[in-house]
Amino acid sequence: LPKSIGLMTGHSTSTITNKINKIRQMIGSQIQDTYQKIGGLDIIVEIDESLFGRVKYHRGRSVKEV
Repeated sequence: LPKSIGLMTGHSTSTITNKINKIRQMIGSQIQDTYQKIGGLDIIVEIDESLFGRVKYHRGRSVKEV
C-alpha cells in the first residue's frame, strides 16, 4: 500500500508509512476516548473467540491463540 500511494503522490514509501502509522494512532486514540460498553439492559451479547487455521504444505506460521 505505501508503495502504490507513493507512486501516485510522488512521496517516498517511508514518508507514506509514517503518515499511515500516525493516522492509525489517531484513530486508535479516538476509539479509546469514545469507548462504550456493548450490550445494555435486557441485551445479551455473545462474543465468540474461536480461532481456526491450518498450515498449508508445512509452510508459514501457525495460528496463535489470542
